[in-house]
Amino acid sequence: MNFLRVSSTPIPTLNLTFILPKVKKFQDAAEQYTEAIFCKITPEKKAVLYCNRSFASLKLEENQLALFDGCEAVKLDPMNIKGYYRKGQAYVALRQMKMAVLAFKSVCKLQP
Repeated sequence: MNFLRVSSTPIPTLNLTFILPKVKKFQDAAEQYTEAIFCKITPEKKAVLYCNRSFASLKLEENQLALFDGCEAVKLDPMNIKGYYRKGQAYVALRQMKMAVLAFKSVCKLQP
C-alpha cells in the first residue's frame, strides 16, 4: 500500500491499478444496458435492464442516473422489487433519506 504524507502523519492511498479496471467494467456494462434498453423487448425485461444499469451507475457514483433508472424500472414493472431497492440506494447516495425510507418500505411490502 502506498502512503501519502500530510504533515507528519502517513495516510494510506489506494493503488489505482486495481480500481480502474473495475470502473471500466461498470462503464462498459452501463453502455451495454443502454443499448439493450432500446431493443424491442417486454416492459418487464426492460425494467430488469434499467435495474442493472442503475446498479452500474451507483458503482460509478452517477447517482442521479441511478435514481432515474430505478424510477423507470418501477414504472415499467410496479412489482419489480429490485427497482424499488435501486431507488432506495440512489436516494441514500443522494442523501435524501426520507425518500429512501419510502422506497425501502415498498421493498418490504412486496417482499415481506
